[in-house]
Amino acid sequence: MSAMNRKTLTAVILCSLVPLCAALAVIYRGVVKMGEAQVIGVLSGEAASRAKAISLELSRSKENLSMLASLLGVGEAAAAGQYAVIEARLGAVLKRNANYAAVCYVDAGGKVRAAAVNSAINRNELPRLAGAVNFKSVWPWQFVDFGVGPVPVVFAPLSAPKSSPAGYVLGVVERGSLEAAFASYAAYYELWRRIKLDYLAAFNSASGYVPFAVSPGFDRSAPSGSEWYSGTRKKDGKLTVFNTYGHAYGVRVYFQLPAGELVTGAAEMGWIFFAFFAFLLLAVGLLVLYITKYSSRSTAALLRKMEEMSKGDFSRIATPGTEGDRYVNYANGLIDRILAYEEAHRKEAQLAALGKLAAQVAHDIRSPLAALGAAAKGLEMPQDQRGLIRAAVDRIRDIADDLLEHYRAPGERPAARQVYNLASIIEPVVAEKKLQYADRTGLKIDFSAPGADPSALVDKKEFQRIISNLLNNAVEAQGAGGAVLLELTAGEGKAFVKVKDNGKGIAPAVLARLGRKGETHGKAGGTGLGLYHASSTLEVWGGSLKITSIPGEGTIVSFELPLSQTAGRSSMKVVLLDDDPLVHMNWQQAAKRAGVELIAFKSPAELDAGMQGVALDVPVYLDFELSAGASGEDIAKDLHDKGFTDITMSTGYGSEKFSHLPWLKVTGKEPPF
Repeated sequence: MSAMNRKTLTAVILCSLVPLCAALAVIYRGVVKMGEAQVIGVLSGEAASRAKAISLELSRSKENLSMLASLLGVGEAAAAGQYAVIEARLGAVLKRNANYAAVCYVDAGGKVRAAAVNSAINRNELPRLAGAVNFKSVWPWQFVDFGVGPVPVVFAPLSAPKSSPAGYVLGVVERGSLEAAFASYAAYYELWRRIKLDYLAAFNSASGYVPFAVSPGFDRSAPSGSEWYSGTRKKDGKLTVFNTYGHAYGVRVYFQLPAGELVTGAAEMGWIFFAFFAFLLLAVGLLVLYITKYSSRSTAALLRKMEEMSKGDFSRIATPGTEGDRYVNYANGLIDRILAYEEAHRKEAQLAALGKLAAQVAHDIRSPLAALGAAAKGLEMPQDQRGLIRAAVDRIRDIADDLLEHYRAPGERPAARQVYNLASIIEPVVAEKKLQYADRTGLKIDFSAPGADPSALVDKKEFQRIISNLLNNAVEAQGAGGAVLLELTAGEGKAFVKVKDNGKGIAPAVLARLGRKGETHGKAGGTGLGLYHASSTLEVWGGSLKITSIPGEGTIVSFELPLSQTAGRSSMKVVLLDDDPLVHMNWQQAAKRAGVELIAFKSPAELDAGMQGVALDVPVYLDFELSAGASGEDIAKDLHDKGFTDITMSTGYGSEKFSHLPWLKVTGKEPPF
């Protein structure tokens, strides 16, 4: 560090002393003022709390007296003239309640008939005290002065047949217990703050607030009955803080202390502040020395690395002498994170590219698969061979689906249901069951779809699970041999599936319970969930399940599903936009077989020109990726804006890709009819 730099640093530190000292003085003064306000706030809150405690204590004494008078039957004894009994009972009350100095029974004429007193009060003074009590007051307690100073009293009227009371139970509250609470707080405050604290407690009367508890050193000239509800007063070097609870019969508490000793320890606080300032100045000086001596090397290395990073060099800092420097280590850690982020970004981009390629492959392969599946329907060949071709087509389609699923973007969910040709997804299950039960001699499993080729909106895996469970149930109902036949038919806008067996059948009482959750029949270890799951799933899809059985002859489990919107309908019109000639051939053959009028277009321009005069409710099927960069999604939006109501995206992509268009349906490349 040069001499000029050292002089500059010294000048800066010395010039900083003046504003720091001024700031310290302001802070010290503010802290003292805050301390005064805090002391006043504490005393005011304590005064309010003590006043409330006294008022509530006297109110509780009134409630206790009323309850004891009722429980002890003072009114009944008074009506019978049993004053000795009353006095004995009042003595028991006084013995168990130390907060009463005396308890007496006063008749309706104001005469004391029975009494119990302790040593703090003269029994002969009770008549004079009772004469000073206002028994017509609705206030729960009073302070009565009958020559010995204000005494707190409470009374409870005794019920009588007429409206006027039969007398009163009068309780004189021990004033010493009230004064003890103030004395204990004053002693605690003096021990805590090292300041003598005086107190005065007064009750509100017609002539103002009258004291009933006061410490010897309290200056009585300070309080005034005309003061506000709460506040402070400074007079003759003393600060008085007061607060009140209640209004007409309120209790006010005053605390008084020397004004000059309001905040103790101010001098000590000043020394603490100045010592802290000196320590702060020393710490700043040492910090400056440390920075100038040890950080110049690491600072230079950091600046050099920033320049290298701007040129693309993200190697770690390896300057000799900076090993272990926290800033250099932080910079090296930051460089490592940047490199790791770049690597993660590169892998993410690579996965995104693979996902896009997988989606494209899965999309493009569906058109030839749909054509191959449609061609297999028209070939003259045995049913087993046709089923084999359909199974192979389905297997390739499943591979495409798995590929698409593997590279699906995070957060995307696959489509739950799509339109499927039911025969094409039933045949693989039947073939699987034939292999599964090949060792069952005499068992025959057949699938029949006479003149029916329906399609429906289903979840493929769930549908195949239902078929598999029904076939398993039918096989388990057989004996050593038997026959199981699965039939697929269509009519009246619905697809019908029946699974028949010639087993032992089901009794009517058991049949009525099947399909409920947990109900099973004739299966070791059965849970009853298979039929329940099938029934509830078919209901969600808009279908229903039914079981019929004749004991000794067999069982038929049948269910129905609504056909897809265009499936199974004849003499209707459908619009197709796809640039793949193979798709056109496939759909044209299927439309011809189903008796559907197909209007097929190969480009958006042809569609735009050919849609003139087409009804707005005609089903329209669009390919997603068209030639020349055209998007089926944009065309779908345009048709929707024009008022077309039945628009479906015929694509290899899942419906989650189009979730932002709730009015758009999504299906595969297979014809829906």
